[in-house]
Amino acid sequence: MFGFNLDLHVAVISDVQDIFSKLFGNGARIKSWSISGHKSLFCLGPEHVDVVNEKTWMNIDEEMIDAWHVRYSWYMKNFDFFVVTHSPVFALLYERYNKPIIVVNTCRYDMPYCWNKKPNNLNAALRRMVERKQLTIVSNNINDHLYLKERAGINTSVIPSICQYIGLKHEANRPEAMLFGQTYDFGRRELFPAGDWLVKKPVRYEYMHIMKYKCIVHVPYDTSVMTISEHFWNYVPVFFPSKRFYKQCILDGTMCLHHYYGEGMSEAQLDKLLDGADYYVFKYINYYDSYEECKELVEKFTDSEREERIKWIEDMKLRVYDAWKQVLPFGK
Repeated sequence: MFGFNLDLHVAVISDVQDIFSKLFGNGARIKSWSISGHKSLFCLGPEHVDVVNEKTWMNIDEEMIDAWHVRYSWYMKNFDFFVVTHSPVFALLYERYNKPIIVVNTCRYDMPYCWNKKPNNLNAALRRMVERKQLTIVSNNINDHLYLKERAGINTSVIPSICQYIGLKHEANRPEAMLFGQTYDFGRRELFPAGDWLVKKPVRYEYMHIMKYKCIVHVPYDTSVMTISEHFWNYVPVFFPSKRFYKQCILDGTMCLHHYYGEGMSEAQLDKLLDGADYYVFKYINYYDSYEECKELVEKFTDSEREERIKWIEDMKLRVYDAWKQVLPFGK
């Protein structure tokens, strides 16, 4: 079987391709057209996609979908199934081919409409395709599962992204921690005590470089991010603010949490989001309750639970593969 994917992200489709390869070998390959600004990191192409691309997708509507079919219908008809990773609105491009569509819901399924507030039929279309069993939706985190259920009335399986496409495991040979955080400021290094115990994530990096650091300190900006999964599922020891401290930092503005794009958030909603955050659900996460405590914990950290953590992660990976086999509309 041969599938097609048009994608605004590079990591999510890489995760799906890796999982399909492990489950089916060459029996379910996926051709991905990337319109991500980071596609060069994964050597993805093509150079240009007509109609729906990085400059136009934010205005997607029925007219653009019709134009897509005029331009690419001859090519789309060759595929046996379609994979939609980011954003789920792209499922509307494939409905009329009457072939299986698999959506991996990773980040506010209603983009771009949650931003531009443009009238749309996304919810109705997704429900229609689910009801006739053309569409299978998997959420890779609890909060986006709930967001979809609350707004479109669609229930999904929750299967985390395990990011084995990296092909590397953590083997520390550097004494420092690396700081990952909010994309626009690379983690707010100035919030933490000075010293060479913590270095900022470089603007450009290779996975091989990241895997050599003692551990990674995160300043989160959402409740589920692919870089978090890339680190955790490949054995990197990770540090996050405790739930209490993160909430305090969100309220005082030193950290942020993006979830309800363009909407306000009540304290009750914030508490619910934090309860479902990946880093408060996964096991073997290290927590700091202040910036000063983070320094103390990192400096004395020895990764004494490494063997137990690896065993738990390996067991969870097997569950992930089995969960995918249970939900896929083919290959059972």
